[in-house]
Parts: sequence; structure tokens; C-alpha cells
Amino acid sequence: MSSKGKASAVLILAAVFLCGSLCGVGGTFYYLKKKRQNWAQHGPRDVYRVQADKMFARLDKALDLSDEQKVAIKKEIGIFSDAAKQLHKDMRPKLRELMSVRTQAIRNHLSPEQIEKFAAMRKRQWDRDRERREKKNGKPAEQKAAETSAETVTGN
Repeated sequence: MSSKGKASAVLILAAVFLCGSLCGVGGTFYYLKKKRQNWAQHGPRDVYRVQADKMFARLDKALDLSDEQKVAIKKEIGIFSDAAKQLHKDMRPKLRELMSVRTQAIRNHLSPEQIEKFAAMRKRQWDRDRERREKKNGKPAEQKAAETSAETVTGN
């Protein structure tokens, strides 16, 4: 093969590789943009409703449900979704208590220096989580908590 033919083959391979790379990157950005729009539409705390809607859509498509069946099945899925949401809400305090017990159990096995490092690690993690929540919700967690408590007091 001549050097001109080799150069052409290399250029073609490079072009194919570049096209594949661009498609991969573009596809990833498209997917992430759609995912972000979906969360913006429903909100991260609305995960039970999102899952219920997806489940209903899959069942409707796969089973070709009648209008009567759609109403009944959507109601059943909603009942389950509400129960799962309530269970999650009820479990949060218990889970936090369990995590607190775990933290104390770990501290019982640490030296005073390690306890200080452990506390610093936990504070860094707490701060990272708080920043992530603030970024996701668009406002500081303290401000959101104040608004929630104000709504509770005023009844709105």
C-alpha cells in the first residue's frame, strides 16, 4: 500500500473515531438534559408519583387497558404510592436514630484524636450534603426550613 493510501486510511479511521466520540458525548449531554428536565418537572421529593406514573404508562402500553381499567388501576397504584410515601416518612426518624446509635458505637472504639478526626469527617460530609441540597433546591436549607416552619405556623 502506498503512503498516500495509508494516509487516507488513517484519516478515514480518525474521522470515524471522531464522529463516534462526538455522538457519544452529544448523546450523554442529551440524556442528562432530559433527566434534569424530568426532575425539574416533578421534583426529587415527588419520586413516588414519578414511579407511579411510569408504572401506569408501562401497564397501559403493555396491556392495552380499557378506560374503566385505567381508572381502577391508576387508583390502586396511587394507593400504593401514598402508602410507600408514608412508610418512607415514618421510617426517617427511626433511621436517623439508628444512624446516631451507629455513630456512638463507632466513637466508643476510637481514641480521643480519632474522635476529633471522625467528627471533622462527619462535619465535612454534612456540609457537602447541605451544599448539594441547596444547589438542588435553589435556596439555602436554613431558608427552606424557615419557610416550611412559617407555613406550618400560618397554616398555608
